Amino acid sequence: MVLSLLQVSGFSVRAYGQSVAPIQFGVKDGLPSDVVYFVLEDRQGFLWFSTDKGVVRYDGFEFEVFTKADGLTDNEVFSMVEDNQGRIWFGTYNGIPGFFYQGQFYNPENYPPLAEIELQEYILHISYDQEGTVFLTGFGGGVYSISTEGEVRDYSKLYPGRMIGALELDGQNYLITNQLKNLLPIQPFDSVGLVPNQFEFIKNAGGKVLRTVQNSLFLSVGIGSNNITAWDLESKYIMSESPIQLPDSAKILNIAQDSVRGLLLIENNGIYEYGWETLYTGAPPTRVIPLSYTPSFAYYDLRGDLWITTLGDGIILLKQSLVKPFSDTLPFQGQLVDVLSRTHEGASEDLLLLFSNGDIWSWNQQGIQLKNQLEFSDWLSGLYRNARLNRSWSPNHYWVYGENGLFHVDLGAQVDSIANGAFYIRDSPRGILFTSAPGSLFWPFSEGLSYQQNIDEFVAYLKTASRKGVPIDFKIKTKIGAVLSTQDGSLFAGYQHGIGLFDEEIGQFYPRENSVIKTRVTTLKTITLKNGDSWMLAGGDALLAAISTQQDTIMADLELIQNYKVSDLVLVGDTLLLAGTDDGLLKLSVDFQAKRFFFQGKISDLVGLPSPKVEEVHLVQDSIWIITQKGAVTASLDNLLNASNQKLKTPKIMGLWIDEIPVDFDTDIELAPDFYSIRFKLASLDFENLGQVVFQYRLGAQSPWLTTNSNQLQFPDLNSGTYSLQVRSVAFNGQYSEVLSIPITVLRYWWQWPWLWLLLGLSVGLLVLGIVRIRNRRLNEKAKAELKMAQMELTALKAQMNPHFIFNALSSIQRFILASDTRSANEYLTKYSRLTRLVLNHSDKTLVPLEDEIQLLENYIALECLRLSHRFTYEITVDDALDPKRVELPALLLQIFIENAVWHGLSPLDTPGHLQLSFKKVASNMLILLKDNGIGRQAAGERNPRKGESRGGKLVLDKLTMLNETVYQHQASIDTVDLFDPGQEPAGTEVRILIPIVHA
Repeated sequence: MVLSLLQVSGFSVRAYGQSVAPIQFGVKDGLPSDVVYFVLEDRQGFLWFSTDKGVVRYDGFEFEVFTKADGLTDNEVFSMVEDNQGRIWFGTYNGIPGFFYQGQFYNPENYPPLAEIELQEYILHISYDQEGTVFLTGFGGGVYSISTEGEVRDYSKLYPGRMIGALELDGQNYLITNQLKNLLPIQPFDSVGLVPNQFEFIKNAGGKVLRTVQNSLFLSVGIGSNNITAWDLESKYIMSESPIQLPDSAKILNIAQDSVRGLLLIENNGIYEYGWETLYTGAPPTRVIPLSYTPSFAYYDLRGDLWITTLGDGIILLKQSLVKPFSDTLPFQGQLVDVLSRTHEGASEDLLLLFSNGDIWSWNQQGIQLKNQLEFSDWLSGLYRNARLNRSWSPNHYWVYGENGLFHVDLGAQVDSIANGAFYIRDSPRGILFTSAPGSLFWPFSEGLSYQQNIDEFVAYLKTASRKGVPIDFKIKTKIGAVLSTQDGSLFAGYQHGIGLFDEEIGQFYPRENSVIKTRVTTLKTITLKNGDSWMLAGGDALLAAISTQQDTIMADLELIQNYKVSDLVLVGDTLLLAGTDDGLLKLSVDFQAKRFFFQGKISDLVGLPSPKVEEVHLVQDSIWIITQKGAVTASLDNLLNASNQKLKTPKIMGLWIDEIPVDFDTDIELAPDFYSIRFKLASLDFENLGQVVFQYRLGAQSPWLTTNSNQLQFPDLNSGTYSLQVRSVAFNGQYSEVLSIPITVLRYWWQWPWLWLLLGLSVGLLVLGIVRIRNRRLNEKAKAELKMAQMELTALKAQMNPHFIFNALSSIQRFILASDTRSANEYLTKYSRLTRLVLNHSDKTLVPLEDEIQLLENYIALECLRLSHRFTYEITVDDALDPKRVELPALLLQIFIENAVWHGLSPLDTPGHLQLSFKKVASNMLILLKDNGIGRQAAGERNPRKGESRGGKLVLDKLTMLNETVYQHQASIDTVDLFDPGQEPAGTEVRILIPIVHA
């Protein structure tokens, strides 16, 4: 978008790329030498570097050096090739072949077939075919092949001239010569034929050869020259002109390629990169990387980062950049410090740009225009570091504010400069909210004055207070740093201790009580999702949160955000959240349904930001603008979304030592019982977060994770048993890798084996069995006697309960007679006789079927309902999972609670009451719920003060206590809960009785 606008406005644009600060590795970092010839990434993910003092394997954590002492055939290695079998071959200076495979170096001493290969001078070229046969060529002579079975063949005498390598083409292997007009096919071994279409004579061919991966070119370059010869392998003809253009002064040192980006020519002053699409056309390079050191090779790794080896300066890493700097071809002075989109009706500008020198430019599709020039005097010298551009409610009016200065700007016209710093300022039709060091001030607008007149009064007040030293009356002692207006007209304000509400009518700030946000809030944004839901985003010190209109809150985990200060937030779509922090731009995904934030990656100064401190983030059509403390950059939104965010790789075990003796292992580890210690060496294989990855480990899934900054894990004196060592990598941002699990078994001594103790225990068990059986018989007899006694005591308790119930029932009949209600008394007496018969039937039983108890309770509740003239209704429900005929419960357990509910809870009500009784199955228990909507226990107690404990309630509790000791094994319980309505007013009582299910 930026480039297109510039082109429309008539300014010339040059192509550029963000220059990322290089990362340099040398002897101080673990390299054996700063002379590095080559780099290779193997299929396991390790980076290999060859030097003049050995080869180095890098795992992202440390450089591991290998020399002749480890089995390498020569310490000086010019090149490396990994074949399709996973073997890494080394192009050594002394010409002695060797390779590395599955943790071991192979050389002529431990792999005899290599002794049959006699190359002259250093190994110039290494290649392999589809069968895994490797071809080795010496610079001074000699071409050999070695198969995967170790069969060696010598092609040195097929042609008396010099050969510089081998090539596989359409399943056929060819030898490459430096002076012949053709390729020499190897088919079969003892015959030599010529390619039908002979090549022209190749002058000065040799040095380095390469077959391109994206087309049919075969290239030969002369080392130390700018001579490049290209063969078209499809037509078998040499190209009359080189497809690659180099300066006459160029001196090629090496050649490389990347399957995506193209061909890399390593030249003595830099690297030339040619895209595959333009390689035939003779077009200039797509990228030139000038270097101040002498490169030897270059390689793009799987993440898109460029590794450059040098002859004397070690290894240089250029991280891939997703951002590019703000164009320096425009007539802007200073650096861009803020961007603001214009949304006022009738405004033609798309953007306003504020620069560090005080210039304000407008930018739209028609071009750019300088609108205002603010005069930053000496006392404003630091303003640009934290300057902000904020719009006014009045069109074309803006505020520019910072700690060292404040300006009111009429775009393209008047500028009011105020010698007061501001942390925040905004205005509305009611007035101005102004925040400075002491606190916040709300300046109300006077009725009858125009907007500019009110501004003039405010400016005059600040200037007068500043000039005369009069302290400003900050009525709000809170430093408000962000204000957000919602659709319903509310104003949310972020301050140093969270979020509050601001009332513009009276100029008052109200902190929110009981808020989960307790830290400084520096940015507030409102978003609307595609489904219509509205959320407020909040960021600040160790803070990232989202709050919905229904007050649902999503808080970022402390592990994710605890080290960051969030300065700005932008939501892209419904899921991608960009958070500007003091340590780069975080990419997060937010799941509003699951209420979680997830880390997706970070853009920092390692990949192109001018400064890790991001102050603002803006979404401008298809671009992201990132304002940092040291300048602004832009990034394509598509590139940002499609950027590689690979998970951390699962750690690898690089070595195992038992009692400090190296041991090979596959997956399981078995240790003798008398071992001393076990030690592991780990590799993270992470090159994205260099130097910022640690390891976590634990011995078992239930153990806590332990963190170590070392790549060594040591466990001395493990007890006998079975363990599962779990290891994972952890990046600086809290991102975890998959877990690597390693089973470890520590064997036992013979006297520790379980079968021995099993036999011993069995013998002792048989001896004790007789004693136990006699003891159990006696205990059973004692238990039967105790149960019989308990049943007798329960019968006595029920004998006390029955008169209590009869007295209450007769009292009810008496009330009807005294009231001359003969009909009701007769109906009541009929129901009472039926109820009395049921009570008498239950009197001699400890437990009764649920069906019988419900019948009794229905009669009792009907009597009470009749007594109260049907002023309440009732409902009895039974869970389908309960069989009323088989499930038993204590007789007359619920009557006293129903009586209390009716007499004390429902009868005083002025409105209809309701009584609900339910029986539910919960696991192996029966839950009985008795719920009324009465006046509640507290009001009932105030109406009828009771002296002492209810005798009926005490009888029920005594009965349940007895049953707990004899039948229910202390698993039965009774709870009484007071109920309240949403206004916290009493709304009834609920009795919860839980008893184990007992079947008849």
